[in-house]
Amino acid sequence: MKRNFDEVKRSNESRANIKNETRDDKKISKRSSPSYSSKKFLSDDKVLWGTSNEETEGKTDDAEEKKYKPNFGLTGALAKDELTGNNIGGVVLKHSIPLDSAKPTRLWRLYIFKDENIMETIHLHRQSSFLAGRDKRVVDIILEHPSCSSQHAVIQFRKVKVQPLNDEDDEIEVVKPFLMDLSSTHKTMLNGKHIEDCRYYELREKDCIRFGGSSREYVLLHAHSNEEDK
Repeated sequence: MKRNFDEVKRSNESRANIKNETRDDKKISKRSSPSYSSKKFLSDDKVLWGTSNEETEGKTDDAEEKKYKPNFGLTGALAKDELTGNNIGGVVLKHSIPLDSAKPTRLWRLYIFKDENIMETIHLHRQSSFLAGRDKRVVDIILEHPSCSSQHAVIQFRKVKVQPLNDEDDEIEVVKPFLMDLSSTHKTMLNGKHIEDCRYYELREKDCIRFGGSSREYVLLHAHSNEEDK
């Protein structure tokens, strides 16, 4: 009987020791393991499970910064024209000023005729280019006829090199007028012939221009045209 009692006592002590060791292991494991949150809300519809609080808070800040960061910059064509300056009041221009652009040194004038009567005179020596069309916000020469485009054509003065009459002299630079149609619907006529789109045509004294279906004629002269005729 005494032997059986001692064996039972030793068995109970062993079980008690095992339980104590298990408890200690759990405490150590609990102290060393990081704290976890069962779930963390990043936004109204995004949830991260099984992530530590520190990691989740960092991701939340990044997500909110990306979500609410505004972008006030221009895009597309407007962004390009913001850099090049090829717009007026938000209206994108079809024509870009060329690098050889220059104000004329000669007093060029554009006389507008209708039924052989002079309707208006435009002094072209005051700037390097004149945009013609129906859009009054951006054009310099207003075209009233409905067949004309909003930006129909442009008269551009350019500095070019020419060979003097005496071939022995070096080339000299002069400023000459040129005409370009800006892909208008009903085209531009120079001396009774349609000109090609987006191509410069040199203008000469007494040249006659017509825009679209308008009957008005725009004749190019300068201040000394009458004197040279004499």
